[in-house]
Order: sequence, then structure tokens, then C-alpha cells
Amino acid sequence: MLREGSRGAWGDCWYSLVAMTDPGNSSGGTSADNPPTIGRFLTVAEVARQLRVSNMTVYRLIKAGQMPAVRIGRGFRLREEDVRKYLDSRYMDAG
Repeated sequence: MLREGSRGAWGDCWYSLVAMTDPGNSSGGTSADNPPTIGRFLTVAEVARQLRVSNMTVYRLIKAGQMPAVRIGRGFRLREEDVRKYLDSRYMDAG
């Protein structure tokens, strides 16, 4: 996916991110050679909007350890897969 001369300010970090998130990444090596995919990250506001709760509720879930998150700078990012797992674990049958 990386073209010669297209590194820009991101340098090798950009290449690593593209290689990890590109579903069509076929570098041709073994699974040990390919980095794991990291999936899509969501902001706290995006998760709150999807769940129809406040941002503070999402922050409380993160602080309580119920929803895994990664701290990037001063904010948090949550993997879409982790949000889905959280919802699956909280599902209950009515009736």
C-alpha cells in the first residue's frame, strides 16, 4: 500500500498503520510476519451517541474497567469490537 515517496510527515508510523488496518494487505508472509489488525477506533462521543447515553456514562464504564479503552493523548479511543463485546455481555432476555 505504501508508494515510494509517499511517506510524508508520518514516516514509517503511517506505513505500519496502513499495513495493520488494510483488509487487502497481502504482503505474502506468514502470520508471524504480518502484524495483527487493530480494527476501527471510536471516540467516547461516538460510542455515547451510538448507545444513546452521555459521554460521562462511557467515561464511567472505562474507569470501572467494564469497557476497555486506549488512552491517546488526553482522550480515549475504544475499539469497535470491544464495544460490541460489551453490548453482547450486557444483553439479557426479557420475560
